[in-house]
Amino acid sequence: MSGRVYTFGPFQLDAIEQVLLRDGQSLPLKPKVFDVLAMLVQNSGRVVSKDILMKQVWPDSFVEEGNLAVCIFEIRKALGANENGHRYIETVPRRGYRFVARVTPHEQPMSQQEGGVCLSIGSTLRAYPTMSKGSIAVLPFKLIGSASNEYLGLGMADALITRLSNLRQVAVRPTNAVRKYDGDHDSVLAGRELGVEWVLDGSVQKTRKRIRVTIQLVRVIDDVLLWADKFDEDFTGILAVEDSISEQVANAITPKLTGEEKRALSKRFTESTEAYEAYLKGRYFLEKRTTEGCMSGVKYFEESIAIDLGFALAYAGVAACYLTLHTVFPSREWIVRAEGAALRALRIDGELAEAHASLGLIKVRQWDWLGGEHELKVAIELRPNYAAARASYAIYLVEVGKLEEGVDEIKKAQGLEPLSLLVNSQLGSLLYLSRRYDEALQQFKKTLELDPDFAVARFSLGNLYEVLGRYGDAAIEYQHSQRDLGNRAEFTACMGRIHALSKRRRRAYECISELTRLSEGHYVQSNLIALIYEALGQKDEVFKWLEHAYAERDEDLCLLKVDPRLDSIRDDPRFTNLLQRVGLSN
Repeated sequence: MSGRVYTFGPFQLDAIEQVLLRDGQSLPLKPKVFDVLAMLVQNSGRVVSKDILMKQVWPDSFVEEGNLAVCIFEIRKALGANENGHRYIETVPRRGYRFVARVTPHEQPMSQQEGGVCLSIGSTLRAYPTMSKGSIAVLPFKLIGSASNEYLGLGMADALITRLSNLRQVAVRPTNAVRKYDGDHDSVLAGRELGVEWVLDGSVQKTRKRIRVTIQLVRVIDDVLLWADKFDEDFTGILAVEDSISEQVANAITPKLTGEEKRALSKRFTESTEAYEAYLKGRYFLEKRTTEGCMSGVKYFEESIAIDLGFALAYAGVAACYLTLHTVFPSREWIVRAEGAALRALRIDGELAEAHASLGLIKVRQWDWLGGEHELKVAIELRPNYAAARASYAIYLVEVGKLEEGVDEIKKAQGLEPLSLLVNSQLGSLLYLSRRYDEALQQFKKTLELDPDFAVARFSLGNLYEVLGRYGDAAIEYQHSQRDLGNRAEFTACMGRIHALSKRRRRAYECISELTRLSEGHYVQSNLIALIYEALGQKDEVFKWLEHAYAERDEDLCLLKVDPRLDSIRDDPRFTNLLQRVGLSN
């Protein structure tokens, strides 16, 4: 429901001026009470969950449900109530609240209405991003029934995202942007947060050999239901269900499909339900983007492949998992596994954008710069709205020294995924590598406004603080990031640099010793030790460990040309020679 002023009964609510009037007279409300009322009014007729209300009204604080209950009491008291106390707000047990009165939105501000009084009460409502025309979000399906089927809710959404991404006329939010809505959510509020024109939402239940799916397509701006359906099929019919959903959604939101788009929507990568179910489990764990999750992802993708050797998407899944596991295995190990999977996927389906993008990253990490560029461009050509491919291409451009082009390309990816934490963090990192430190700092702050605990942004912000000489702040960010990243070697190396730069040389050497001990049982990138020696000013040791990194094909050497932490050794002939061998001398 769009508007600035909302009328219901004898009341008028101005969402901009934050005023509630009754018959032209101002009613005083505390800021948070007003915010709760405004959210309920703007979503009149829909259940707004308690969780969403608390996250939106108290975004930066931990509050208990009692705070919300007090606000609801204050609203009911201000509005008046019938003998049941629920004239305007209905309590939906175990879910949330619904504003049940008829609400009419207007655009005219109260200050321009006869008898209107403007009064600011010192609080702001949540600002949503501008709606991107021609965009859709497929939210994780609400899971009904056994927790053992937890993969189905996100898995089916991910499968539909993959299918709908073949529509060149539509921008589809990626799985990593919608996964936070897994569980209880309000679809229209989620759509507003994601800045999309449409939201596809539903529920899924698997009982023995049957699957039940309910689905609805909603236009976000006016909460209009465009299409809805129900399916009750044998589980073997899950692919047919997805066929039908994709086709009907496409027909509802696009003026006319091309023949190529129709073929892509109806394309099945496997006819085996068992292989497909294992694939859904693999995608579910891959999207966790953790070491444990990706190891489980590999297991399920390989299980899927064992059932259907021609399942190209499952091979692409294996490649994606190993790309995420790059710090767990030496480069020679993970690259062989990832490259083999990507090439097998492309032998089966040469137009699989995901596999081309993975192969492009793999080639870049092997210092095959031209080959990597070619594969990334192919992925973008196949799927122009594929933000992950554009982000990878942007990183490549910066690594080879094309800084402005790289920043421009990552901004294109950001335009496709404006709320993606990863893409926003990558923009900050590329600005940092381009020595645009003020812009990088602002970008990291914007990213952390979306999620203060996003570990990748925290770690990259630590890198920035380090080169700015803010060593205490850098240490805080590194520590914060490791709560989720959990990469002990990387964290130890970063703290070793902080100690060295802060003249705590003994503690820096202790970090080097710890990395040496860690390397006895786990893979530790040699470049990490080289960076500590750089901070200690020991050039010979720096080049000794950089040579180890070269022998290991350490992927961090892709940053040789642009890493600010190596500026102190750029004039050394040994550095020039290393750049040439890695293929970055031009």
